[in-house]
Amino acid sequence: MNQERKPAGLILAAGFSSRMKDFKPLMKIGRHNPLEILIRHFKKAGVDDIFVVTGFQAELLSDFLRDEGVRAVYNEKFEEGMFSSIQAGVRAAYENGNDCFLMTPVDVPLIQPYIIKALLNRYDKAPGRFIVPCYEGKKGHPLLIPAAFAPEVLECFGENGMKSVTSRHEKEMIYLETNCESIMLDMDTQEAYANLIEYYDRNKYPTEAQCRKILERMGTPEHVIRHCDAVTRTAVRIGEALNEKGCGFSIPLIRAAGLLHDALRVRKKHWQAGAEMAFDYGYPEVADIIYDHMNYMHPIPVLDITEKDIVCLADKLRQEDKLVTLEERLAPVKKRWADNPEAIQIIEDKIEAAREVMKFIENIIGVRIYDLLAKDDEQQGGSAGEEKAKRRRLILVRHGETQRHEERVFMGQYDVPLDAEGKEQCTIVGLELQHFDIDTDKIYTSDLMRAVESSEIIAGFLPSRPEVVALPELREMSLGSWDGKFIREIRETYPEEYAARGENLLTYKIDDEAENFVQLQERVMKKVNEIIRSAEGDVLIVAHSGVNRVIMCSLMEKELKGSSKIQLLKKYPMGRDQASWLYIMRKAEK
Repeated sequence: MNQERKPAGLILAAGFSSRMKDFKPLMKIGRHNPLEILIRHFKKAGVDDIFVVTGFQAELLSDFLRDEGVRAVYNEKFEEGMFSSIQAGVRAAYENGNDCFLMTPVDVPLIQPYIIKALLNRYDKAPGRFIVPCYEGKKGHPLLIPAAFAPEVLECFGENGMKSVTSRHEKEMIYLETNCESIMLDMDTQEAYANLIEYYDRNKYPTEAQCRKILERMGTPEHVIRHCDAVTRTAVRIGEALNEKGCGFSIPLIRAAGLLHDALRVRKKHWQAGAEMAFDYGYPEVADIIYDHMNYMHPIPVLDITEKDIVCLADKLRQEDKLVTLEERLAPVKKRWADNPEAIQIIEDKIEAAREVMKFIENIIGVRIYDLLAKDDEQQGGSAGEEKAKRRRLILVRHGETQRHEERVFMGQYDVPLDAEGKEQCTIVGLELQHFDIDTDKIYTSDLMRAVESSEIIAGFLPSRPEVVALPELREMSLGSWDGKFIREIRETYPEEYAARGENLLTYKIDDEAENFVQLQERVMKKVNEIIRSAEGDVLIVAHSGVNRVIMCSLMEKELKGSSKIQLLKKYPMGRDQASWLYIMRKAEK
């Protein structure tokens, strides 16, 4: 959302609820009421200014709204109908300086944050237009009203209310098709309320198919998906074993949380980013488990457990897709924090807490968890070994950061070492690559210092301790006399040449010593194809941004001019004739 925008959420809660025969704003949907859900979802979507228009039984809402930190707007004319409430809310938001208003009745409570974000993003591209979300061509809520139309709304009178305004501005209307049926579901009658609750219960957790769509949409790497599958299989089996003994755990919740818990592992603070993603999709309980799975620790003694405990335990029993002991699972973490006694103690406490949860579960199901899971793994294992034998992968890694890079320099073949941050990045990459189960005895790298140092650090974390093979053919593109020069200096000294290069990156050369992208591709791919042909297992290359991009373009059969648009940290086919995958890791995040 454009940070310059100042949207307002308008929730209309002034009506008599006459057809419902109950006070709709405070009725229950799961553990919450419609007002709670809408306020939470508006805030989650980045809408901080929220106005709730009250009228009938306003006193019942005053304390609640104060606690929620939103503004109550009392509509003295609420008996005149909904349009009077729209006018009261629009007036308050207009006087507050908000530039657009997202208006919805309180009885349409299941509007998801991502729908609100989609409306605002669309408004950023088309300011001054009404925007209506639709589902299968049918209009829903919230209606986005530009502030420019506020005077017209406030001056309008008549039976048709808001329709009399929007009908005059059909050309200013944008109908935004969504995939979310909930924008249309209200609780205007007892029957509608029952249908809404049924929908809420049915869609409380995403199905396995929906989870896999989310993983695909998020670009989750294949090895992370294998881990999520293994954790899910483990958690579901434990949950089912407990339910066989009379427990009532939600297997759909366990399955969804297991599949999505590491969906955004490649992101910084992935547990937080993953929780936000799940919440935006309308799955708060799944989001809660995702958020806690990294740092959750059950209090001792263990007197009861929840679905969260089951998923978190399953995560601690899987090193990627392998069944391991708690000590084995947390050993890499302990190694990373070896110099921090406080961190080590926290890790030991987590192990102890997880062990107590295991004992609690085993006392109920009457069998050791490892025995339970080992049988399942045997049944699952059939073709896994054969599949692994067929799999060949190309793993591309960009070198860590250098001081000169941070100073905005044309690096090219200018030879500089890693800085402290760059070394830390490589450590993190090495720890991450431990999970890839890499089958290689060599790391092929550029012979420039920053790439060699990166390779040596990474090699130290791989079980095979691969040999580092430095090759001049994998160097970054030469920029001739511009190598090692400040970009601002080049831009000021050679403005015409700088502009010319920007207009034609593919073939422009600064001088005879420099290369262009076409020449870089020819040099690099000759060597890369040679490496791929000779390698029997995986191929791991540590190189540079430009080098990695020409490799990707070549193997993905994409034009070089589109290389800057290639998204990293995703999997790609290695080539038409190879049943392999290309894994891209540009930069590890802390």
